[in-house]
Amino acid sequence: MEDSRTRTIWNRTFELSRCKECGRVLGTQQMSDVELCDACRRKAIANELAETYRFA
Repeated sequence: MEDSRTRTIWNRTFELSRCKECGRVLGTQQMSDVELCDACRRKAIANELAETYRFA
């Protein structure tokens, strides 16, 4: 069972971890140690490369 802030599994309730950029659910806080979803991570890397190599 899941609501907007928690997920219940095995009769235990866990807080959900969300992407700090877009808010997409990444998983439970106990499972996830990342701050960005894959899409936001790729976007951040692309922006950093563009700035580094002056494509922006």
